[in-house]
Amino acid sequence: MWTLDDTGGRQWRFPSGENERTKMSEFKVRKRGSGRIAALGTGGVAMAIMALMLLAPLSAGVVIIPAKKLGATVSYGVTTGACSHAHQAVAPHWAAATGQFKTAGSAISPSCPPGPSQNYGQWDAQLGLSAVLHFKTGTSHNITVAWKITMASAWTATPYTSCALNYKIAISECLVTADAEVFGYAYLYDQNNGSYFNFGSYVTMSNYTTVENYSQNYCYAGTCTHYGGNYSFGGPSGSFSGTFMQNSTIGAFGTYAVNNVDSYQLYIVLFALADAEAIVEGAKATGHGSASASVNMGTLGLGAQLVGVTVA
Repeated sequence: MWTLDDTGGRQWRFPSGENERTKMSEFKVRKRGSGRIAALGTGGVAMAIMALMLLAPLSAGVVIIPAKKLGATVSYGVTTGACSHAHQAVAPHWAAATGQFKTAGSAISPSCPPGPSQNYGQWDAQLGLSAVLHFKTGTSHNITVAWKITMASAWTATPYTSCALNYKIAISECLVTADAEVFGYAYLYDQNNGSYFNFGSYVTMSNYTTVENYSQNYCYAGTCTHYGGNYSFGGPSGSFSGTFMQNSTIGAFGTYAVNNVDSYQLYIVLFALADAEAIVEGAKATGHGSASASVNMGTLGLGAQLVGVTVA
C-alpha cells in the first residue's frame, strides 16, 4: 500500500525553507486584539535541539509507524513586554523510545503603568514529527495520529474596572487575556509539487479567557473604516488536571487523494502555550488588570504520549 522513504528522507528539513513555528502561525494567530484586524506573524526565540529520521520500508496493509522511526525536532519560545514575565519550567523533550513528549511553562502579566511596549508574556513549546510516505496505490487512505495527553493547567484574568477609549486614533483598547492550552494537528506535504494539503482534524485542550474594549480605524486605498466594541469570552479563572485522548485524522480521498508517484511528507505538530496579557493602548483605564497562565506536561508523571501513527 505504501512505504516509508529510505532514500533522501534521512535528514529533518522543512519544506520551502519554512519551519514548524512559521507554519504554526497559519493556525494560531496571537489572540491579542481578538476583534481587530490582525496580520499573521511569529515571535520569540526558537531553537531546535534534536533531529533524527530513521526510515525504512514497511510492509503493505494497515501499518503502524513506530515513534522511533519518526524524524523529530523540539523548540520553544519566550516573549515578554513591559512588566510581564514568562518562564520555562521544563525544557521540551521528546523520547523516541517511548513516544513521550514532556514540557512545562508559565506566563504572568501583572498590572503596570502604560509604557512604550505592550504588557504581555508568552511561553510556548513545540514538538514536530515527520515521516516520508510513498503510497503504492492511489486509492483512498486514512492517516490517524493518536495522542494521550496528561496535563495540568491554570489560568486567571482580572479585567480593568473601566476603559475610556479614544475613537480618533488608529487603535485604542483595554485588554486582558489568559490562555493555557495544548494544540496539535497533522498534514501532508507533496515533495514533488510543493503543495500543502490534507490537513487533519485538530487535537486541542484550550482554556482561554479574554475581556476586551477596543476601537480601530482601518484605512486602505484611501477608504477608512471604523471597528470597535466590547468582547469577552470565558470565565475569570480556572484549572484543569487530567487526561484526554484525541486523534488527528487525515482523510486522503476524493479531491484530496494521493497518488503512487509522488513522495509525501507527513508532518505532526504538538504545541503547548501559556499566554498572559494585560494591555492598555491609546486608552485610559482604571483598576488593576492582570492575567496569568500555566501548562504542565513535564513533572509529576505528566506528559503527552504518542499512542500511535497508523496508515490504512
